Amino acid sequence: MVPIPDRRIVVDCDGDSSSCSSDVVAFCPKRSIQWKDEICEYHEGAVLDTDASRRDIWYQHSELSRIKRKALVVSKEANQYGFGSLLTNTYGRAGDEMQDALNTWSRNGNSRRGLERWINDEYAAKRSDIRRRTIQSVLRAQTKMREEAINNVDYGIKVISRLSEAFSVDSRNFAYAMAIADEVAMSHVEEDYSIVQERKAKALAQQQHMAAAPPRLPQRTRGLSLTGHPEESFRHFY
Repeated sequence: MVPIPDRRIVVDCDGDSSSCSSDVVAFCPKRSIQWKDEICEYHEGAVLDTDASRRDIWYQHSELSRIKRKALVVSKEANQYGFGSLLTNTYGRAGDEMQDALNTWSRNGNSRRGLERWINDEYAAKRSDIRRRTIQSVLRAQTKMREEAINNVDYGIKVISRLSEAFSVDSRNFAYAMAIADEVAMSHVEEDYSIVQERKAKALAQQQHMAAAPPRLPQRTRGLSLTGHPEESFRHFY
């Protein structure tokens, strides 16, 4: 979850602060939005009324920067060595709980929101280009209305709304597709969780049954030699 920025948008106007307003975006050649680095705290009842619980939910800007750098490193490794190799190496060093999580992620992670930035470079570039063109079109319209001294608020809102709709149609379609993918993935996650819990319950019941049963003498199996070279005898089981 990303931090929510301050409601005021501060714009750098080449050092001339007199021409900028603290409540609106100024129309200047140089534009840069400043984001607050402090953590955004929201109280939503007694459950979140502790520092530990808030730290688990809200992230600082510096923490998000570290996460982004780590994601870039991992994505480059995945592109170079392949996602399968990266997952295999991680899976081998993980415990049972982490392996269950990795199994769920590998089955459903391809539909997670935002992963196209790291997995599909071509589509990520397209998304960035759409975002850039949408912002530029709105800024050009605002600049033109300001130069022509158009002060009709309703007209300005209608123009900006139409421009945003025209340039962001691909983004809306992508958001709709992500919503469908989220719904499908969540159903898979719930199904995977129930399957894992069922398997754990069966394994525990089997262990309890074997512990309660009397010991049995080993029986010789036809076609298999239990002496000499067991690795040869049980080779077909591997």
